[in-house]
Amino acid sequence: MNTQPTGIEAAVCADITARQKLGIAKYGRTVAESADDMLQHAYEEALDLAVYLKAEIERRKKNKGAGLDIENLMLKLIAANPQKASKPVKPAAAHVERKPAPDISDHPAPKGLLSAQDLLIDVWPDKSSRPSLRWIRKMQQRKAIPFIKMNRLVFFEPDRVRAALRRFEVSG
Repeated sequence: MNTQPTGIEAAVCADITARQKLGIAKYGRTVAESADDMLQHAYEEALDLAVYLKAEIERRKKNKGAGLDIENLMLKLIAANPQKASKPVKPAAAHVERKPAPDISDHPAPKGLLSAQDLLIDVWPDKSSRPSLRWIRKMQQRKAIPFIKMNRLVFFEPDRVRAALRRFEVSG
């Protein structure tokens, strides 16, 4: 029988070993050799942990309607616009003039995503049963349908929108 840790436990053990090496390099001693109050240190670390956990909870609440995490979103953007990915970022100006909302035609949707106008056509091909763009925006505002916001641009994944709308279907 293998008594060595595997999986998550092995990863935690590796993290502990790495932290010990870092501590020895930084302080010249192990925790066992320290005269510090370990209970106070543990309490302060627990407070920091609570702050980190709350920050992540709030971040996830804020991004819940987005439907994608930032990493996947960035990968989709880079895949859709590889020439723009390598452009340097301009430093912020002291006074920034407000620009009008960008024209959606200037920014093609990343692969697999649709603008609100295209979503209406894709999900409701029959024009007579198609809701208005205003209705889509209201559903988006209520977070009744998933969307992805990129600066001022909003995109939708049609399959996820269809799935979200199924809960409003009336069976007869």
